[in-house]
Amino acid sequence: MSKEFLYTEIADGIATQIRNGVLKAGDKLPSVRMLCSEHQVSMNTAKRVFLELESQSLVESKPQSGYFVSQLLSVKLPLPAVSRPSLIANNDEPDELISKVYENMGRKDLTFFSIGIPSGDLLPHAKLKKEIVHAMRELKDGGTEYEELQGNLKLRRMNGLVQYDGLSFISFSNCKTNHLLSQGFPGSRQRDSIMVNNSQFPDFPDPSSSKMQPVFYETLLFRVSVSVIILLIIIVIVQLTTNFLRLKNKALKQIVHNKNSELKETFLHLEVVKNELQKETEYQKKLVETISHDITTPIRFIAMLSQKLYESDDVEIQKKYFDSIYKSSEQLYQFTLNLKEYTELYKAQNIVEEKEYALSKILETKKNLFCEIAKEKGTTIITVTEKEVYCRINESILTAIIHNILDNAVKNTSEGEIMLNMKENQQKTEITITDTGIGMPAEQIAIYMNLFTNPKLETPSFKGKGLGLHMVIHLVKKIKAEISFHHNHPKGTVVKLILDKTKLNE
Repeated sequence: MSKEFLYTEIADGIATQIRNGVLKAGDKLPSVRMLCSEHQVSMNTAKRVFLELESQSLVESKPQSGYFVSQLLSVKLPLPAVSRPSLIANNDEPDELISKVYENMGRKDLTFFSIGIPSGDLLPHAKLKKEIVHAMRELKDGGTEYEELQGNLKLRRMNGLVQYDGLSFISFSNCKTNHLLSQGFPGSRQRDSIMVNNSQFPDFPDPSSSKMQPVFYETLLFRVSVSVIILLIIIVIVQLTTNFLRLKNKALKQIVHNKNSELKETFLHLEVVKNELQKETEYQKKLVETISHDITTPIRFIAMLSQKLYESDDVEIQKKYFDSIYKSSEQLYQFTLNLKEYTELYKAQNIVEEKEYALSKILETKKNLFCEIAKEKGTTIITVTEKEVYCRINESILTAIIHNILDNAVKNTSEGEIMLNMKENQQKTEITITDTGIGMPAEQIAIYMNLFTNPKLETPSFKGKGLGLHMVIHLVKKIKAEISFHHNHPKGTVVKLILDKTKLNE
């Protein structure tokens, strides 16, 4: 069978199951989707199956539950009773028959086919009540006053033009006129116009002499005026709505602008915080590397002395080693006490001290710190000063610079000499550290000088070889000083640190 009639085949199958009692009243039928899957048909075909079964009153649908076998199948109506009317004529009087009819008028279980009125449930009670109330308000004295002799004015206007048997004539709702119209006019032809003459019926006004005027709301002017007023009201409403939407749109634009401004400020603030955090992270990184670098040499020296002390059995040599370890440990301890000052090196904003201090104090402190280490390598540290030199540059930063330059000289000098020299004039103070070690290659000197002279070149991360000198260059830039590297003849390196007094006042 073609798919066009497939739904009837499926519906007949389900109907057969219902009629044979396989599916009983109240049983739930498969859903539309299950029916589609079971018979391999489309959704529309499955829906038409249930519509066909509903048209046969075999199934019924329940909202959000599905389709069920109709309960009407379980209801068995009784067979109609057979009436046995009397075959003898009834001689009752008509009044008695009428009284019997009226006695049963109030019974609700009987349907009176002899009365051609609709059931009360079919009447629009609400509308009838509304119209009755409206009529009582409009009519004089609530509708209790008699109408005019000619009849109701509105009814007369509605019945002004009447078609009767192909004749067009004027009627004024009078009994004489209606009688005349009902009798017809002999000799009149179809489509003739017949006017009721006032002489024949003196009770009515002459239509030709007195034209009935329409009420004001039936005139063309009133209708045009009402249309114009309604149009103006619509225009005003549209204009007011447009203005309201325009103001609302303006307010929303202002709110969006304010929110954008707040977001922009928040974004800028977050950018500042981000930059500060990056600087703080970089600072912490540099600080850890700086401290690690500064304590590496003393700790390595102490470890080396401890190894030699373990290997030596000579009491005098052990005593010498113990003395060196003690002095180095004491200097290292003093250095750790100044770690707080180290934490301020890279983020210090003020590079000038309030009071002057002697530079010889810094040189002597660093000389004592590295003296034992240099002695172990056969190197002598000498301090040469023509006169006492005073300075106002940040003491912690300058101490860190001299520490790293001297540390680099001690590490690269064996069986030699390291000289610390200071001199000054009215504009500059010069600190020179000269060693007779292995010296710096020319390429490395060029790298450091390029790093110092190029202001746009950032100091690289303190990793790998040359950490101390990288840190020195970074700190020299910070205090607005100058540094230079030269070869010492016959061997070694000369490092000059020049402090410009004029730049400290800028």
